[in-house]
Amino acid sequence: MDKQTALEGLETDEPKVRTQAVRYLGTLGDRTTLPALHTALKKERVAFLRRLIRASIDRIETGAKREGAEASEASKTTDFSDGEYQKAVRVVTGIVLHEISSKIGLLKYSAQREVSNYETSQSKSNLDRLSAVIDGIEALRDVSASNDAQPFAPRIFLREAISEVSACENVSIHLNGQNDIEMFGDTKLLSIVLQNGLKNACEATKLANSDEPIVIFWGQSDIENYISILDHGVGIVGPSEAAFEIGKTNKKGHTGFGLAIARMAMTTILGTVDLYPAKLGGMRFEMRWPRDG
Repeated sequence: MDKQTALEGLETDEPKVRTQAVRYLGTLGDRTTLPALHTALKKERVAFLRRLIRASIDRIETGAKREGAEASEASKTTDFSDGEYQKAVRVVTGIVLHEISSKIGLLKYSAQREVSNYETSQSKSNLDRLSAVIDGIEALRDVSASNDAQPFAPRIFLREAISEVSACENVSIHLNGQNDIEMFGDTKLLSIVLQNGLKNACEATKLANSDEPIVIFWGQSDIENYISILDHGVGIVGPSEAAFEIGKTNKKGHTGFGLAIARMAMTTILGTVDLYPAKLGGMRFEMRWPRDG
């Protein structure tokens, strides 16, 4: 498929052809295709394709902003090619984050020696929150670059993810999905997203003192894989979409990076992640991505 064929494919009546076209254009990253994608989004009635088109638009717009900023800065300082410059930016960003992290480590060490009752002090609370923000910035940088798709068994993948989330200790979790299928995708990115959803679900369940188990559903259609987490917890305050904005959280001790990182991770693989109020209370956390990864 080429650019022109993909643009023509957006106009067909066949959902599979439109799906292939949207994926191709999202991967191509050509900002001149954005008007066609926005037009397609207005006309599209298939829910999955609407999500996929939005993910493709987000991916292209994010890439365009990053390329524009990098090109502007590069024109002042270097003749690097795009790939070399992007690599240099990542290296420099990593060095800066490392230096900040090391300074925070020294500050913690000094505070522990100089502040009485450090473990219960506001100084410790603020330093821990700052460290979490730095971790969030590093994660945002990393998920935008990863793309290592591979086949995996969903039940095994889910059990491994659950074991990594300490918040899920002493919480009942039921797995309910297709055991005979194999999924394909970037397990590093998918695990980041899944663990974020699990952590939120388990914390919400504990806050609600609910005895209802968290249920994880999974499966696949002709064009996509999906994993859904259903809890009976306390839910969230305000519109679900606002929870995905960087820094937005109403949870004590949270930085507001978790869901933003999850969305960027899914956008990287042209997938989607959404939150919906559950019919019987609590929330449904749903991640979907193309069947071919």
